[in-house]
Amino acid sequence: MVPLQEVIFTLMQNLSLLSTISLLSIFILCLSVKRQNFSKVPKKLIPSPPKLPFIGNLHQISSLYHQSLYSLSLKYGPLMLLHFGEVPWLIVSSSDMACAIMRTHDLTFATRPSAVVTDILRFGDLAFEPYGEDWRQLKKIFTIHLMSTKKIASYKTIREEEVGNLIAKISNHASMSSGDPIELSKVLFSFMIDVICRVVSGKFIMEERRYAMIREVVEESFRLMGRFSIGDLFPSLSWLEGLIGLSRRARRNRNKWDLLFEEVIQAHIQSEENNEGQNNFVDILLCLKNDPSINFDLTMDQMKGLLVVVRNLREDALPLVTPICV
Repeated sequence: MVPLQEVIFTLMQNLSLLSTISLLSIFILCLSVKRQNFSKVPKKLIPSPPKLPFIGNLHQISSLYHQSLYSLSLKYGPLMLLHFGEVPWLIVSSSDMACAIMRTHDLTFATRPSAVVTDILRFGDLAFEPYGEDWRQLKKIFTIHLMSTKKIASYKTIREEEVGNLIAKISNHASMSSGDPIELSKVLFSFMIDVICRVVSGKFIMEERRYAMIREVVEESFRLMGRFSIGDLFPSLSWLEGLIGLSRRARRNRNKWDLLFEEVIQAHIQSEENNEGQNNFVDILLCLKNDPSINFDLTMDQMKGLLVVVRNLREDALPLVTPICV
């Protein structure tokens, strides 16, 4: 049997050794931190108002957010950092700073930030695709083959016909005896969709059932992108989207877009076999997909992304879009 004195002596030796190691570790850690603090050059941080935990600077933004941002910019300068929830935002409020970001440092800021709804809805389109070689090739296809000056001029007849339909619709409503006011926002929204649908896919998408479907998915896309998403400001709470149901709605809408585009593209492929092509956006993209000279493998998802231009238009942009279409 081991004597009690020997046990106590051994225990005290071990405790003394552990204490020495602990003190030495703390000393080394403090020395390294102090050395880093002395060697570290202080960084020049972007001006930023004080923030609260978790919500950041949300408490400083009123419902008139443009006025709140203007007031903060007067105090913190034309370039300031705000935190909306857990996400940092760089606020630019002068033409010189905007020029520096959009021209001098364009490549640094070229990629759009991630968002819950748009990440689900997008098909690899120009609006939300990360900047890179694929984005450059898609932009080249869009600007040269789809939206060139010559190509836009070729759709003059379509625009004139739809403007005539628009005027007739307003005239018919005005001649009705009920005298109810006409809601121009809905009429102009319908006009915009009619023009773009005919340009994108011609008679295929103007067929009554398909046309009703595209009106449904376009309007639902607008509603979804206008909804507040918790995950956009609080990424750590993104799991709540599954309970709220916004992600499920976005996936359903995306599936409807996918089915619609598949149907339209297949209809155009069959029309090409029967030599009935109309030379609209879908026909052009199908030709480019089979053209080896473009040195770019255009996928079906990228084709759908180029066709979904109408989804990225906003109802509040109608006053700007309409004169261009006319």
